[in-house]
Amino acid sequence: ANIPAINMAAKLVVLTVAAWGDGIELVKNGRTIANHIKDIIQPSLCFGLTQKGNPKHPLYLSGESTLMEYK
Repeated sequence: ANIPAINMAAKLVVLTVAAWGDGIELVKNGRTIANHIKDIIQPSLCFGLTQKGNPKHPLYLSGESTLMEYK
């Protein structure tokens, strides 16, 4: 994981939309990376949560989807 790059990018953004879906579970250290992003970038938004609690991936969204706070 490139945590230093994530930290640098976090300082540059005004708005963050989390959208990695349940596939994050397949990435080496994916859960650790997701939690790090969630901890350092607040507020974050998402288009809803999967049943596992991950922010939904855009591929599976309808055109009617709206943003909500991701905590």
